[in-house]
Amino acid sequence: MLGKKFLLLVVILASAFYFWCIHYEACEIAYDDFERGMAYYNNKDFKKAVPLLLKAAEEGDVKAQYHLGMMYEKGLGVSKKMAKAESWYRKAAEQGLLKAQNNLGFMYKEGKGVSQDMKQAFQWFYKAAEQGDKQAQILIGKMYHEGEGVIQNIENAVQWYSKVAAQGDVQYQFKLGLMYSQGEEIAEDVSQAINWFSKAAEQGHVEAQYHLADIYYKGTGVEKDFSQAINWYRKAAEQSYAKAQFHLGVMYENGEGVIQDVRKAAQWYRKAAEQGGAEAQFKTGLLYYDGKGFPQSFFDANLWFSKAAEQEHVKAQNNIGLLYYEGNGVSQDFKKAAEWYRKAAKQGNVDAQYNLAVMYNKGQGISKNLTKAQRWFRKAAEQGDVQAKMALEDLSE
Repeated sequence: MLGKKFLLLVVILASAFYFWCIHYEACEIAYDDFERGMAYYNNKDFKKAVPLLLKAAEEGDVKAQYHLGMMYEKGLGVSKKMAKAESWYRKAAEQGLLKAQNNLGFMYKEGKGVSQDMKQAFQWFYKAAEQGDKQAQILIGKMYHEGEGVIQNIENAVQWYSKVAAQGDVQYQFKLGLMYSQGEEIAEDVSQAINWFSKAAEQGHVEAQYHLADIYYKGTGVEKDFSQAINWYRKAAEQSYAKAQFHLGVMYENGEGVIQDVRKAAQWYRKAAEQGGAEAQFKTGLLYYDGKGFPQSFFDANLWFSKAAEQEHVKAQNNIGLLYYEGNGVSQDFKKAAEWYRKAAKQGNVDAQYNLAVMYNKGQGISKNLTKAQRWFRKAAEQGDVQAKMALEDLSE
């Protein structure tokens, strides 16, 4: 019994001594140097952390080496010294510590405290990438892509991008889809494009949704599938993607994959138009002009044609000329009509060429000039305009 009491007393005294050591920092054996150093580091007492971490680092502790590198890089508890930061990062990196490999890579990539050396940057990023670090994999992919620090190799770039994309990175799923669909840097592969666009689209990537819809709408390398097209156009359109809104309008107007519905077409065209799409603005103006999908309004037609015309949309420019010629939605003004017709005619619009020729022939808003009338009729006729050909024959008689 006495022996048990003595043993208990020894345990109590030993425990008390252990906690006294910790509290008064009297016993180095209580903590190893790294743990004690990190306790100070985490409490932002960097000066006390330095000697402890230094001792651990000199004994080969990889985490201590890494943290010393950071402290010298940022000037925490020591004077900022990039050469020492590089030295400690290198020691940790050579032991395989991923964070140190990345930091060392960035130092050489950016020339931060060392001479810029893209080859060294590539080597250290590569080591981190091989350990599965996503950021390093992205950088290695980019460096292969651009030929930075290594001979350019698009196939290798794609391999690394694929590793990143396989981890669910939506941007690189989209990037791969784009590369495979464009077929500029790598061989075109529609099945791969659909695969990567689909993965990104399912995560809500709006451009991937649009490109996927476009593939099915146009039948690029696959059978046309309007139901798939409208599904993905709609998802992108509901995220306010203007191009998708416009194409959804086209499908409703033409009854492609849906029951034809000009009202819904008008709604989607207008949404795209409000975001500045010139073709959508023209289509919106046209529907107002014809009274389809919207109540007929020449005022609104002129408003939307004008927005499109400001972006050099030639059909819109011709139609503004028509509004001024007819006096619809604006005061009739042959001079302004001729000005708008001329803008569009110079850009090759066949209707504007014919309309401008008519005004020269009649002398409306401009001085009558049969030579110029013939010239514009001829330009329109050369584009196959039947009325222009007939007008030329009449002028030649």
